[in-house]
Amino acid sequence: MKVLFAINNESTVDSIIKHYKVTYGEKIDATKVYFFRNITETLKKDKTFDRIVIHEELEPTARKNQD
Repeated sequence: MKVLFAINNESTVDSIIKHYKVTYGEKIDATKVYFFRNITETLKKDKTFDRIVIHEELEPTARKNQD
């Protein structure tokens, strides 16, 4: 199964992938994005995803470093 993950926390995505493989015995081909705009950009390039998982706290855009 091909899944687009739009989740800020990479360890959460890794846990989901591992749990799915153990539970269903099927490998997930995962693509990870970290900003909302990247979802649309990724989907324009590749329309073959079976599922999209979006976290509600996904950043809308990259923040500039204020240091």
